[in-house]
Amino acid sequence: MHSIIMREHAQRLFYYDRWANDQVFTALAAMDKPPDHAVQRMNHVVAALDLWQCRLSGKPNPKIDLLSPGWSLEEGKRRLGEVHDGWASILAPLTDDDLFQTITWTRYEGGQYRAMLRDIVTQLPMHGSYHRGQLSILLKDLLPGPFEIDYIFTTWEPAPEPAASGS
Repeated sequence: MHSIIMREHAQRLFYYDRWANDQVFTALAAMDKPPDHAVQRMNHVVAALDLWQCRLSGKPNPKIDLLSPGWSLEEGKRRLGEVHDGWASILAPLTDDDLFQTITWTRYEGGQYRAMLRDIVTQLPMHGSYHRGQLSILLKDLLPGPFEIDYIFTTWEPAPEPAASGS
């Protein structure tokens, strides 16, 4: 039986999130004219990752429109790399016990809220997956094929061929 360490699981989720976000940005960049709503949806994913990074470091909420930051496709992709590098740095030194810390933050609308860090680091990749799923549907007629951006694509490998049975 394998024992999974929560920190390692969180790191795997963020590895997947970075890979999948990059896949979508790459697909959008390959389009002659990517729809602005698709670009802004991906920029929203990046902005949410940045927002939570600020909250965890004690910085104030960024002064941007979280739902539509207004960045170009290139700016969003650049920021994606920066924010995921930041998350890698946050996750690297954590212990499993650290993930059970309660984090307190202020919402954009005001008011103090709290949650365990493990729930925040679970929410962020799930949030990205939700929006990438929306984009997969919205862009299906504009792409040469479907987005293959499910988590399993970052974990699987070819199975060995079965041994031939002798007669």
